[in-house]
Amino acid sequence: AAIEPPRGGSDPVEVALGIVRGWISDPFFERNGLFPNVFVEGPGSNGLLPWIFNTAASRVKPTKGRTATLFKHNTNALASMFAVWKATKERTLVDAIDKWTRGCRDVLRADNGMIAMQWTEGAGITIGPTDHNFQVVDLMCDIAHETRDQSYLDMAVSVATPWLESRGRTGLIPHHREGKYSRRAMSDSQTDFAVALLKLECLTGSRIYGQAAEDIMEAVKTHMYMRCGMANWVDIDSGAPVDTTCKTKFFVLSVKAWLALENREKIYSDERFTELLNDR
Repeated sequence: AAIEPPRGGSDPVEVALGIVRGWISDPFFERNGLFPNVFVEGPGSNGLLPWIFNTAASRVKPTKGRTATLFKHNTNALASMFAVWKATKERTLVDAIDKWTRGCRDVLRADNGMIAMQWTEGAGITIGPTDHNFQVVDLMCDIAHETRDQSYLDMAVSVATPWLESRGRTGLIPHHREGKYSRRAMSDSQTDFAVALLKLECLTGSRIYGQAAEDIMEAVKTHMYMRCGMANWVDIDSGAPVDTTCKTKFFVLSVKAWLALENREKIYSDERFTELLNDR
């Protein structure tokens, strides 16, 4: 059905549910279980969102409608769909979350278990795995906790494992699987990966993940904190700064991981605290 724009007095949850129903009825999602960068074939023919879909499609390269980007296009869309499911308990959204997870695993997964950043119909993976995989781990943990479905936790473990194995001598996680950024650590991602690993520790009871989070943040403290703030890039083996540009927001956000380390018992037991740890 066509999606109508929100009107005064409309229930925000119902409006959100209508939007998400549009996303999951899109032909690209039905074929692949992933959300395209641009909705070229929007559902229905009337209403605000189909108009936006058609307008956007007329102004972009056709390949964008056949391309799925993991971060943040798909991960934030999944987080939104998950939030709507929590508010509505709509069964079709559970099915869609499962479909997305299978699409991520079957379409985006690289040969070592990491998740690729971008995939295009007819071309396959066009951008390989990056440390933004932390959000897949994070979301799978959240969904596993809420649904009590072991398959999501298994997915989180399968994605986290190869990244832990790829860490440098400092304990930091590389930004990319391959290329020049495969030996560099990016400040922002270290924080969020540490949080995701603490969630994984909470759900699995495995100390391996908590220790890895501790090691990452110890390396952040040792190698990334500078007089000006927090170095954006360092070498994953030596810890030497590669770029001493300090971004205030990443420095401030790193506090999130320290809070998570000091308040492990609140992860999933304190809903508000857990929400504050999210990268979305």
